[in-house]
Amino acid sequence: MKIKMLLFFLLLGGIVSAQERSAAVEQAVQEQTARYNLSAEQIVQMYVVEERRERNLQEIEVLRESNYRLYLEKKQSVRKNSEGTIRQILNKEQRFTLDQEQATYRQATSNLIQQMRQDGKSKEDIELALLERG
Repeated sequence: MKIKMLLFFLLLGGIVSAQERSAAVEQAVQEQTARYNLSAEQIVQMYVVEERRERNLQEIEVLRESNYRLYLEKKQSVRKNSEGTIRQILNKEQRFTLDQEQATYRQATSNLIQQMRQDGKSKEDIELALLERG
């Protein structure tokens, strides 16, 4: 009973604070909810993850003009940290979906590297393209 009441208040608080959330956070959580079929508790946790991701990306935005490579490295770090946190939120079945998505991403990355090598791109160009990809 206590857990149900806690979840109710968390959801109520989430609804109230949803009015203050950005459209990007709302969209990201909706996509995650649809992709992983999240429970109410997981949705609340996902809002925290997505808000943190948005805040971190805003903090590094100043680097985009001054040090583009560092900006991309930090952006990639934000993505990896968010994925790790999301992995902790998900249950075993949901992690299976995440693992499949990550395997697809890694395969696409491998294909991109091979294509760029065939096109005669330098190691630095390949690294930059991978950072830009995320």
